Amino acid sequence: MTDKIDGVLRPEHIIPFPDSISDEAQAVLRRQVDENGMPHNARFAMPSHTDGDAWKQIQATSAAWYAEAMKSRSASGEAEAQTLEIAQATVHVATPGVLDSEHHVLVDLHGGAFTFGGGEACKASASTQALHYGLRCYSVDYRMPPEHPYPAALDDCLATYRYLLDRYAAENIVIAGRSAGGNLAAAMVLRARDEGLPLPGGVSAALAGG
Repeated sequence: MTDKIDGVLRPEHIIPFPDSISDEAQAVLRRQVDENGMPHNARFAMPSHTDGDAWKQIQATSAAWYAEAMKSRSASGEAEAQTLEIAQATVHVATPGVLDSEHHVLVDLHGGAFTFGGGEACKASASTQALHYGLRCYSVDYRMPPEHPYPAALDDCLATYRYLLDRYAAENIVIAGRSAGGNLAAAMVLRARDEGLPLPGGVSAALAGG
């Protein structure tokens, strides 16, 4: 005998990819799930926010999965890469083989719920964005919980922005973030304003959230 369900039972079902969007957009969505239809970001059960060791284990497992996945992707070009330490931030810098402008620069802020997406994933993002836009890209491998709670990530973003202000005109700096990175992109511009820093020429906050 089972306990009575106090609510609505929703049986397992398949949500089809929409055919109202482009083939390219559908391809992006398909890359987010495995062959069984399981979203990659649902592969792990999230532990309690107080269990730091469990979070570190999930971060390591996620990073290893991403590094393995990247091996199967073919590069669309070549970008020269280096890693810098700016204040307490680790920043991956990628320069495309064909640079459209020496005077413009892109700051890339990765997504991942403020908890994932660093390391090799962040480094790969630097090259991808540099090749896509034809610009030198600074991808901020910002510090993350549980070892580095807020505002460590935002501090790292601002440190990178100050570094670039010494090398580029503010109007030639574009900040682009996805998901959690989109949130950070908006937050760092507001903090730059509050600190009296020159504001960037452009901001892209895609799917800004967490």
